[in-house]
Parts: sequence; C-alpha cells; structure tokens
Amino acid sequence: MITRLGKRLIVMIVFITIAVVGLLILRFIAMKKQKRKLRSDDIFAVMATVNMLIWYGTGIWGICNGVGAHAVELSLEQLSVQFKLVFATSVTWTLSTAFCKLAILRFYLVVFPSRRFRYVTFAVMGATFVYAGVLIPLFIFSCKPVQAAWDPLLHTEKCWDWRYHSIASTSSNLFIELVIVCMPLPLIWNLKMRTKKKVTVSVMFSMGLVVIAASLWRMITTIAPSQYADFSYDLYLIAVQSSLEGGFGLVAANLPVLAPLLPILVPVRVKKYFSKYSSGSAGQRITLKTFGSGGRNKERKDNFDILTEEDAASDRVELTPGQAGRNHGISMQHDIEVSVASRAGSTNSKARSPNEW
Repeated sequence: MITRLGKRLIVMIVFITIAVVGLLILRFIAMKKQKRKLRSDDIFAVMATVNMLIWYGTGIWGICNGVGAHAVELSLEQLSVQFKLVFATSVTWTLSTAFCKLAILRFYLVVFPSRRFRYVTFAVMGATFVYAGVLIPLFIFSCKPVQAAWDPLLHTEKCWDWRYHSIASTSSNLFIELVIVCMPLPLIWNLKMRTKKKVTVSVMFSMGLVVIAASLWRMITTIAPSQYADFSYDLYLIAVQSSLEGGFGLVAANLPVLAPLLPILVPVRVKKYFSKYSSGSAGQRITLKTFGSGGRNKERKDNFDILTEEDAASDRVELTPGQAGRNHGISMQHDIEVSVASRAGSTNSKARSPNEW
C-alpha cells in the first residue's frame, strides 16, 4: 500500500536523486575539462552518492509497505518492513553523510593549504571517522538479539530506545556540519576584497547551512514527546528530513568543484560577474595578499578557478586551487604603472612594462 504521504515522498526522492546524480556527473566532466587526476574527494563523493541511492532504494521499499500510514492500519509484516527500513537507512544515512563530509574536507585541503588550517581540517576528518565508527556499530547492536530490531513483537523489550540513537547521531552530525561551514569563513573575510565579493565566496562555502537547518529541524522533531506515538506515520517526516539533509549535503560537496563548467552553465551576466581577466590592464601584476602559497604546494597539479573579482581599479581576487606552475589559495592582485622622474627634477614620466626594467 502506498499512502498519499508516500507518494509525496517518492516525488521528493526522485527529484533529489536526479539533482545529486546530475551534479556527480558534472563533477567528472569538470575533472576531465581540467585534465586533472582522480582525487580522494571525488571517491568520497561517489561513495556518499552510492550510499544515498541504497538508502533511497530501501525508502521506496518502505513506502510500498505503508510509510505514512497509521500503525493500526498495517499488518505485522508491514510493520516489520518499517523497522527494517529504519535499521538499514540508519547505517546507509550515516555512511552517506560521513563520506559527504570527508569529500568537503578533502576539497578544503586543496583550496586552503595553510598549515594551521590543515591541522584543523585533519582534526575534523578524524571526528567524522569517529562519528561513523561509533554510531554504526552502536545502532547495529542496539538489540539483543539483533533480529529484534525488525521484529515488532520483540523490539520494545529487547532494544534500546531508537530516539536516543537518533538524538546522538543528529546532534553530532549537526555539530560537525556547523564546524565545516564555519572553518573557511575567517580566511575569506580577512582578504582585501570588496564586501559583496566576500559574501559571494562565503555563500559558495556555506551551502551546508541548508544541511544544518534540516539537521536542526530533525533534532527538534526527534526530541518531541509525541515523536514515536505513531511509528509508521511519524516515519514519513523523519524520511523527509533525512532526505533533505543528505541531498543538500551532496549538493554542497559537488558544487564548488564545478567551476570549470561555469562558462557553459551560467548566464552571460553571471559570466561577466565572475570574469577572470580584466580588459585593458597592461601593467605589472603584483600579489598583495595570499595564503596557502609556496613550498610544498608546487607539486599540486589541479587546474581550476572558482572566483575572480575585478573592479574599475583593476583589482583581481582569485580563488585558485593549485594551478600548474602557480601558487594557489586565495590571492589579490593589482595592476600598477610605475613612473620615474629625470635627475633634473622634470615631471616627465613614462609607464614601463616589466621587460623594460
């Protein structure tokens, strides 16, 4: 039986699946356009998507067996399917969100290679491994025997309250997501660039705020006293929240690496806004503000630009992870002309190109 709420959930699952898989395909098209090698963040993104698809598949199975219906309307067999759905999706959801976090953090190591930031990134990656490594076994073995997890007659007596596991997973996920979103913001706002450009870059790295909103919504729902008053009916709302959380997380993981496709994907006005080269600037280019440059970064071969700023004064701000032969990080560049005066104190001045010095 497919309920009215179940049909809505199917529509949402199909829409999110198309968006996430489409972005993953574009990710590899961008990789080919950059002519770069496969990185670990690409593998993490694939693993997160695979686990999401498994979780959505079990979700469809549950929908066909009464997700969104009241528990009194379902048979014991259908109720058993709902419990199996929760058991399976709790594992795949945790794996998907963990791989998604690792994909974002690994990308941070490419874009922000300063030493202190790398230490923080590795620490958060470690916390993500702990998050998945603790919660998954804890949930699998929360019932004795394990098969009581999907037996409606044994579940109440033989299993821990799933609400506690849900609170633990949601709260830890919410905390890690908040840290990941906040990590690059101090570096971005310390740059010498116009405020509206800082906002643009910040928004690019803050797509996880939508995931945080979904996690917070799920947390509020989980701790509500009536959450498990009608298990199969309440399961619909949990499925909506979890799907939004995982789907938007994968969107946030894939969008930043699509920069090489911006000229193809975005409208003309947006192209101009993110234009890379200023027209008519012919002076010497000097780097005024950088981070993450030099030393060990020379061996990085990634080749793409995410954002460039230009204004009337020919300032340029670039977010460039490891272009071949160049430093990488975020840099601000300014085109200047140098004037010299004669020994006699004349006011004659001449702009010189770098080759004349």
